[in-house]
Amino acid sequence: MMKMHNDRIKLLDVTLRETPLLDYGENNIRKTLKCLENAKIDIIEVGFLGNEKEYTYKPGSTHFNNIEQANFLLDHKKNDTLYTVCMNGGSYDLSKLPRKNHDGIDAIRYVLIEGRIDEEINDLRTIQEKGYMLMVQHRNIMSYAESEIEYIIEKMNEIKPYAYSMVDTHGSMYPYDVKRLINVIVPKLDKDIFLGFHGHDNHKLATANAQTFLGVLHERENIFIDGSVMGAGVGAGNANTELLALYINRTLNGSYNLDALYDMIDDVIPSLKKKCTWGYSGVYLITGENNVLITHGMYLADHLREPRMTKINELLSNMPKEEKSNAQMDYWSDFKADFRHESVLHRAMRVIGRIKFLSPLKKIYLKLGFH
Repeated sequence: MMKMHNDRIKLLDVTLRETPLLDYGENNIRKTLKCLENAKIDIIEVGFLGNEKEYTYKPGSTHFNNIEQANFLLDHKKNDTLYTVCMNGGSYDLSKLPRKNHDGIDAIRYVLIEGRIDEEINDLRTIQEKGYMLMVQHRNIMSYAESEIEYIIEKMNEIKPYAYSMVDTHGSMYPYDVKRLINVIVPKLDKDIFLGFHGHDNHKLATANAQTFLGVLHERENIFIDGSVMGAGVGAGNANTELLALYINRTLNGSYNLDALYDMIDDVIPSLKKKCTWGYSGVYLITGENNVLITHGMYLADHLREPRMTKINELLSNMPKEEKSNAQMDYWSDFKADFRHESVLHRAMRVIGRIKFLSPLKKIYLKLGFH
């Protein structure tokens, strides 16, 4: 049975892209795709597209160096599902992007880099010209003044992407922030453009914020929300796909197949959790409080002589605004007096013991400022 809300409310799952693993495993990828398709999830994000300087693709990964590597996984593509990949603005040579293949990825989600919208317009148009549906991620929208948001909306109305999403990058939003931003965006955004929300769970509000978004906008044409199964994601994680599907089923006349998501929780999530972790922590609480990239909090927790929450909070709260979303850790070079001194071997043993997180991917996130 088709979902009665399908034409105007969509659910997008980011489990494959957000789970912090370079080796998701091809068997797990295919199980995940099957479960999400069986659940009638509207849009599935298959992974991340980046250049070889950031990482080198290997079979079983959802971090791709070219679109063909993602298309390879869609040999049983469903006609009623959209498939996307995500890319950071300026991180991929779009001259290498082939024209859209009907049997492959349908849409590309382009993450805007703060202060670069005018330079990125050409990238956005290139994606459209090559036949892909364009979905724009407004990263760290909480750091923008209303006038800056309105300027970006003007640009969206000019290029007319399929979708535009406000992203709570640092998990710092509360429901009243969601409502405030809706009031800024909706009067300006072309009604034909899907409006989306992508939340993070630093304050355990990602699902509540997504439900607030749906509650306020459920009568608007063309909205969607992001989630991941069991909240899988970098750091604190994301809104839960299964909870959002249940909410839409119960309150907005949806008909997602929850049993298929329960199968994924049983058959895929345990093997992922053996390789990586995600979820609420004191460090993520503090980075959310200060609207700071989680990698700064992780860096301080790894390096401070006494990594107490009060000290981390003090340092993060005094960061200049322009450094809070900077993925490079150069800012901390003047704070060496606060850092511990130890041998490389001792430090490696301490870090491995403290957090179960795939180290090559951790370096990538530190470098890219995901997501």
